[in-house]
Amino acid sequence: MQKEVARRITNGWKTYWSLREAMKDNELHINLKSKLFNTCILPVLTYGCQSWSLNQETSNKLATSQYAMERSMLNIRKYDRVKKALIRNKTKTTDVINKIKRLKWRLAGHMERGHEKWSKKVTWWYPREG
Repeated sequence: MQKEVARRITNGWKTYWSLREAMKDNELHINLKSKLFNTCILPVLTYGCQSWSLNQETSNKLATSQYAMERSMLNIRKYDRVKKALIRNKTKTTDVINKIKRLKWRLAGHMERGHEKWSKKVTWWYPREG
């Protein structure tokens, strides 16, 4: 799973840099940059996340890469030591960890509502005794 998360982060950065003209433009309003991030980059970061077992290490890697992208959107260097809460307050982007948790719950709901699907049968199966 570590390789999958690393690949998602790499692809997220590739998508970010493919939108470099918009993301690094000082004249473009931050709301438009945030919408671009939420619609173009966040889905790349979270693709297939419903099957991930999220632990602290992978959560930190995803959150760190998101904060780095947000700093880059605002043209803030890491050495300026601006707090994460202030950056998130300015960008108002969707948190990648919360998005992953919502997507996982959404998949669980779909699995629960499926009547004759094998995924529900396997989830609720228990072995017989005897």
